[in-house]
Amino acid sequence: MHGFICRQNIQGVGVSLPSWSSDTIGNTIAFIHSDPDVLSLLKQQSYFVDMSDCGFFQLDPVTLVPECCKEYKFKRNQAIAKRFIGDHKKAFKTTSKASNS
Repeated sequence: MHGFICRQNIQGVGVSLPSWSSDTIGNTIAFIHSDPDVLSLLKQQSYFVDMSDCGFFQLDPVTLVPECCKEYKFKRNQAIAKRFIGDHKKAFKTTSKASNS
């Protein structure tokens, strides 16, 4: 999708997780743009069409975001990600390999 967006010079696409809750991110993703034609173009991307044809995705019609929707913004915090065990293990392996060289 990123390659398609770059080739088409599309800017300002947002992502929404409308089924998000405190327990799960849900099984729905929505793309948002101020121009509905941009979203229609995005829906025609071969990846989305193929996944829809295979039954993995359901592509809904482009609609306006309802005024009553709440807006939340998430920003990845790299400092927090470093606190997770997987990141510690990865850093430890990298450090161990460098020490053994």
